[in-house]
Amino acid sequence: MKISYVFQYFDQLVSHELNPTALSPKMLTAARARELLLQITEEEYKVQNTLKNIIFRLKEVRHERAMVRKCHNALVQLINKTHEYSKHAHSKKMNTQKVHEAILASQHNILFFIRSRFDALLDAQEAAPITKLLQLKEEIEIKMGPLDEKLKASGNNEELRKVLLSFWLDFINRIELKESISIQEADYHRQVLLDVEQNYEKGVLSSSCPSLHELLVYWNLNSKESIRYFTQGLETVLGAFTDNNEKIAYLTLEIKKIAQMPEIPNFAYAKNYPGIKDHFLQYLTNELQYLEHKVEGFIPISKMKAETIKNDVFLKVMLALSVDQVAILLRAAEAVGLLIARSLRAVFRAVAPHLSTREREDPSWENMRSKAYAVEQSDKNVLIDFLLRMIKIIEAY
Repeated sequence: MKISYVFQYFDQLVSHELNPTALSPKMLTAARARELLLQITEEEYKVQNTLKNIIFRLKEVRHERAMVRKCHNALVQLINKTHEYSKHAHSKKMNTQKVHEAILASQHNILFFIRSRFDALLDAQEAAPITKLLQLKEEIEIKMGPLDEKLKASGNNEELRKVLLSFWLDFINRIELKESISIQEADYHRQVLLDVEQNYEKGVLSSSCPSLHELLVYWNLNSKESIRYFTQGLETVLGAFTDNNEKIAYLTLEIKKIAQMPEIPNFAYAKNYPGIKDHFLQYLTNELQYLEHKVEGFIPISKMKAETIKNDVFLKVMLALSVDQVAILLRAAEAVGLLIARSLRAVFRAVAPHLSTREREDPSWENMRSKAYAVEQSDKNVLIDFLLRMIKIIEAY
């Protein structure tokens, strides 16, 4: 059975008899309107039964999925057309408004039926109907102004508030331009609105609390305004430090903080660009590497010229650890002050050439250093086990 037949009644009714753009639109009589209202209700249940029969007769899941998606998309397009005609200037003159409303109600019931009954065969990338988008648009327009005032009163700066305002205004503009917007995108924008409301009501969106920053990361709101806000903020903070070692300490801490922040899985606001978390981890790491290049050497020999270390003039120490595990060990040793150096980079550059592992005779200090920022739980477990055994031995001395 063809898809066009499933919605044939609604399609013909909307496109012909109730079409306000027709060359000679006809006035709908009260008797005909009552007749149509009864037919619309009957047709709604008929369509639902027809859809069930069509889909359940299919043998393969891929055919079921293709059929459900076609039905869903065809219905969304029909809803959009019905809504457009219902708002046309001639619709009121033709006395079709109540009938259009009844058709839209039935179409939404069928759409709900499809999404609830065959949800496993659909995904969030399907287009949202214009009616739902306009409801969301109205909700955002009502709430974003008061929310902005509340955030301002809480001490959040103008640039941070602009990130959210531009995010919502861009979405409103897309709806007004009648762009195709997925259900996932619509749900995402609504969730951001709800999160800001709920977190404000809990009193955790004051300027003294980084919750709004963390929410931007969690939402993966990698818009141009968001990226610019974080980048300029970082430059301002780093500019306040007079000592490079202070900058290095700050960047190291920020990398650790951002790496631990949660984010919405498998979604980014701007799909063609890196996620905000990945972007700033890379950005912070690059800044850290740049500063560490400027600060070299261990403190005891800081006033001495660096000498090139040649691998053939000393004996190496083999460790029963992997390169990744050695990297974690050296990073932790520098963090607690066991190894005292101008920077973590200096630690790896000075120590790594003297070490080897069972897999690597000459591990690269740069590669080892990069592994220190990509910690895996299995490597941590191995290292912790060695350290616990060392503690027991030391206690027994």
